[in-house]
Amino acid sequence: MASHMAYSKASSFVRIGGVVAALGSSMACIFPHWLGLDYYRQFLQMYQGIGPLPVSEDVLKIAQEELKDMDLATNLKEGITFFTAYGFDLVHKGSAKMKGGAIIGVPSYFYYKSEQDVTRSDIRLSGEKTVPWQSEAGERLQRSLIIGPDAQRFAIARELEYSRHQYPVYYGIAAAMSSIVAFSVYNYVEIRIGLRAKKMKRLQAVVLLISAGFGGTLYLLLKDSLTAYLDEKADGAAAAKGERYVRGGAEFYEKMLRRNVALRTLLPAGASRYTPHGNDNVWVRTVSTPYTIRYDRLKDKLAEIEKQATLGGASAEAKS
Repeated sequence: MASHMAYSKASSFVRIGGVVAALGSSMACIFPHWLGLDYYRQFLQMYQGIGPLPVSEDVLKIAQEELKDMDLATNLKEGITFFTAYGFDLVHKGSAKMKGGAIIGVPSYFYYKSEQDVTRSDIRLSGEKTVPWQSEAGERLQRSLIIGPDAQRFAIARELEYSRHQYPVYYGIAAAMSSIVAFSVYNYVEIRIGLRAKKMKRLQAVVLLISAGFGGTLYLLLKDSLTAYLDEKADGAAAAKGERYVRGGAEFYEKMLRRNVALRTLLPAGASRYTPHGNDNVWVRTVSTPYTIRYDRLKDKLAEIEKQATLGGASAEAKS
């Protein structure tokens, strides 16, 4: 009887632990994008002098036009704000469909109209190292920072599409599911082997670690799959707005690849961060869709549009 009561208590403890882990991991994915947006903004914000660097009027105009054109309720659009982000990449946090809204960070190089506008003193490599602008890699980096209005428009439309989705909730659900699966595996193995009855503490710990590792791996697989889906969805939604967006998207990713190739040479650990083609260097996980794939998709779509235009022109000439 005593052993049965102890077994029941242990089972209850495992179930409660699984529920707590599921809720905790889920909230850890959601809360920062809900209650922590101000902290994200302060951390990612680029500053100039004693205050934040404001978004340029030209870029803000594009952002407002894209926001206005977005198929989203007005009250949700009002929850999306823009700021100047530190670094080379656009960032998005939160969701328009969550209570805290969403923030989108635009890198300062979006404000450059020509290579003469590049503020070299504001650009630092890791460890506050200055860029050797006169070198071949430095010149390539500078050229990669100049992108046209259509590329800017595509990039902002893409970020707005990310912000439309409740991706923090998706990640939270993936984390909860993974935690439940991990504890279910642990519970099954423990019952199957009879670890509780045998009081094999060390083996219990090993099984728990293996189950936790399995749950963590499952979460990363689900998260990366969701990210790849959202990447394709965001690119597709922006490109669906017209040829100028497709052309702008191809330019945007081409410049990103060229920038990363230049940084591969300029950064001390550049070869470990970027591939020779300009993708992020990854070993096991694919945290986001490689830029070469995103670029090729848009180039193929652009070629298809141009082919249809050529066929349409030829058909019109034949009729005339």
